[in-house]
Amino acid sequence: MIRYTLPLAFVLAFCGPAIANTLFILVTRDGHPTPIQLMLMDKDQVGVLIPEKGHHEFPREECLALLRPEPRPATRTQAQLHLRDGQIFIGHPSPPFSKDAIHWTHPWIGHLRIPVDQVNMMKLNADPVPQSDEGYDQVVLRNGDILRGFITSVDDGVEIEIERTTGTETTQIPWSRVSSLSLFGTRVPPTFPRAWFMDGTVASFKEINLGQDSWLTFSSHGHATGDEHKEPEPQPMREVHSIATGGDLIHPLRIDFPTDPVIRMPPTRPHTPLPRATDPTAVLGLSPIEISGPISCSWSIPRGAVRFRTRAFLPASMQVWGNLQLVISVDEQVLSRTHLSARNPTTEIDISFSGKTLTIRLVEEANGPIQDTVVLEYPMFLLSP
Repeated sequence: MIRYTLPLAFVLAFCGPAIANTLFILVTRDGHPTPIQLMLMDKDQVGVLIPEKGHHEFPREECLALLRPEPRPATRTQAQLHLRDGQIFIGHPSPPFSKDAIHWTHPWIGHLRIPVDQVNMMKLNADPVPQSDEGYDQVVLRNGDILRGFITSVDDGVEIEIERTTGTETTQIPWSRVSSLSLFGTRVPPTFPRAWFMDGTVASFKEINLGQDSWLTFSSHGHATGDEHKEPEPQPMREVHSIATGGDLIHPLRIDFPTDPVIRMPPTRPHTPLPRATDPTAVLGLSPIEISGPISCSWSIPRGAVRFRTRAFLPASMQVWGNLQLVISVDEQVLSRTHLSARNPTTEIDISFSGKTLTIRLVEEANGPIQDTVVLEYPMFLLSP
């Protein structure tokens, strides 16, 4: 689902493809997400061009994320290495092999050495990866067979211990027979700055900068080996989907049934559609959320959250009969109440609070609930630094 805000759509229409390569939605500590053209980024500042306002510079620490206003494209390559912290490397496994680490060659970051205990999944072809059983590592063979047990080595092949009725059996599998492997373990928080690329790469670097030539440069990756840990090749702006420099201060409003949100709806309308995230590829989990009313949705407020921010609007297809109150409360205290209709289809929400539960209600008005559907764009909690 492509989600352009109106100012951004105007810029795209009149500025051409060269300018579109540098267009982002800028998320800062203060103020709503804003469409901008990225001009410069270094360790101290971010220079942007804001439509109808001109050039502006932000302190680097004030900028939390630069997001493309469209879904991430599908990964172009079949082989992928996924880490527990959410990093993804395209490329292929490569020698030298070692018992406790996967050696991987990325097309522009270079050679990487990843400890096995940091690996979540390795995929070597286009076949889907079956869900692994909790508590076990898993190796999927090219013929479709699945082995579950404990992976003890990833040297010249994959060595896995399998529990049989007669005892523990150790099996050695050559790489040529492996389709994918998944390792059981706990996910770890991501590190920032982090960048998402059009080729499917997701990588964290200590430094991500943009020069006046519109090419991004990076510090050496933490898992890089060889060549004195050389810096990755610079990447053109068109190959970068999004960048997060302060992503640890953003907590998205998620659809995570059955825990969040808790749904309540009037008994007179038992078949109201449930809220849904419309873009599963969204960076940082900031997918638009579509909600149809009348309904009440309650989310647990994450620890450390001090603000809630979003842009709510009636889609164009819902503006003929759409007529409702959008009510937002924290621990049953109403903090925002907005009437949405064709005359006022959009509202910016930015509220500070202290509490445990955020509730969003869609309350029908004169026209009934015929077209009372609202989209929340970039819905997020902001955490205290």
